[in-house]
Amino acid sequence: MTTETGVNNSPTLIKRDVTTEVSLADGDIILLGGLAEQSDGFRPKQYRADPGFQTSGGRSPFL
Repeated sequence: MTTETGVNNSPTLIKRDVTTEVSLADGDIILLGGLAEQSDGFRPKQYRADPGFQTSGGRSPFL
């Protein structure tokens, strides 16, 4: 795999950014998703829908 270089032979940085704004009424549900990129020689990123914490009452804010 060839790596392109920038100033002073430093690796080129590829940055991706996204912004989302939503308005919900009580009882509405929203589902957010995304994509992870995997390249040879690198460990794939791991994503979880539920971060593992619980709110009061034993309910998770994530479905």
